[in-house]
Amino acid sequence: MFGFKKKVQYSSSYEHSTQRNDWENVLDELFIEVIHSARCGVAIISNTTKTRSDDVVGESFGKLNFRIRNDLPDSLSEKIRSLGPKQFSKIFAAQDKLKPVIFDCYKIKNLGLPNNTLVYFIEKNNKRALLVFAPPILQRELVRLVQKISDVLKRNEKIVKRTSIAPPRYIPVHQYATTNIKQLKDRLNYLDGREHLNPREVLEIQDLEKFIITNMTEHF
Repeated sequence: MFGFKKKVQYSSSYEHSTQRNDWENVLDELFIEVIHSARCGVAIISNTTKTRSDDVVGESFGKLNFRIRNDLPDSLSEKIRSLGPKQFSKIFAAQDKLKPVIFDCYKIKNLGLPNNTLVYFIEKNNKRALLVFAPPILQRELVRLVQKISDVLKRNEKIVKRTSIAPPRYIPVHQYATTNIKQLKDRLNYLDGREHLNPREVLEIQDLEKFIITNMTEHF
């Protein structure tokens, strides 16, 4: 969504990309093992978000997603959240003109982030993320963190394959009375778990709930 056209050439052998397809898992692991494990760790800002709770791939909708430590001062959290999609895009677009300060971490100025903030770039095709570190930043700690980043990016992916079992079938209202109550509950649970529903499915949920509530049996 941000119009990246050219692959960035990084200055060293430090890992900045991953072959893993479970991009959201990568970000979750980096947040726990890198950002939360160090005093200088602040946040991960990405151009992707999960489309549902079990989504490990993530999609880009033109908005930024913020994984921010909950123990940061409110002023710092607000400062980070003030970064917009255009500024995020500008940071990546300017990468070729930047020189890393240390261990492929870059200092970004005048783009909404606090002064002396260091960022580390990671990517997977058009999926991009910034790992944000704020001072005080110890060199020996940064060495450990960059190595941990590389370890996470090179891990085997963790994608839970969805079963190919067909979803519970549609049951007309006039057949509810002759249908096993468990089938009706399965259909209701399936619809409740859907992210987007069409008008007919919304009405179907109402019909199912009404019938099940008024016909409660020992199956519940």
